[in-house]
Amino acid sequence: MASVGKLVMGTILIFAKKIRALKVFAWHVGHELLPTNAKISSIRQNFKKDCPRCGASVETLIHALKDCLTARAILTLNGLDGRLLNKDYSCCIDCIKDAMRLLDKKAIVDFITTLWNSWNNRNNYVFHEMGEAIKQDSEDKLYAIVSNDKNRFGVIVRDSDPFVIGGDCGFKDEKMMANWAELYAVEESLKIACSLNIANVIFETDCTSLANRIKKRMEDITIIGHCIIESFKTTEMLNNVVVN
Repeated sequence: MASVGKLVMGTILIFAKKIRALKVFAWHVGHELLPTNAKISSIRQNFKKDCPRCGASVETLIHALKDCLTARAILTLNGLDGRLLNKDYSCCIDCIKDAMRLLDKKAIVDFITTLWNSWNNRNNYVFHEMGEAIKQDSEDKLYAIVSNDKNRFGVIVRDSDPFVIGGDCGFKDEKMMANWAELYAVEESLKIACSLNIANVIFETDCTSLANRIKKRMEDITIIGHCIIESFKTTEMLNNVVVN
């Protein structure tokens, strides 16, 4: 009985973690925070806006999750209500509001899960083959562009061609100054750089004051200076690190 109890508790914990992850994902969808090509191009010049899966001229979030041919196939196979599938939306929050009016609670969870699967499908398509190619070439450089808005952070990873090979985004449940939010994003960038095993890395941030602090971190005796030094200890595994 004890082993059965542990199995049940383990299943409950896994389900609870999934629900929390779905809530975070839904929050990102509702606030249009996921890094689509259109979103990335708004903070990076000369970055292509087109959809990597179907070739549409602009990959907005509603396109990536609903209007892309691959996304529509995923939603159709999962039995999405035709009233949601066939209606045109300009943003995701309107689609979610309609879903909440039309679907019951279980169907809403299934709907968000399907959107999550569709987003993961998109990321796997974009990142997998490119990531494998980058790992084999130690001369390629990784770019991390970070941008914050209050408690939100985002990291975009590109090689020198430039292809998007990875990325991450999230939020902190606390308000913080711009430098601290940017530093948090840089820490996430460092983790990605180490995980990809790239020797030469360039970090680009739109926060000039943080870039200067990082460059002069050995002379900085402030609290944030100490945190920067601690964060960059992981760069010992990298051959060359440049911060712009």
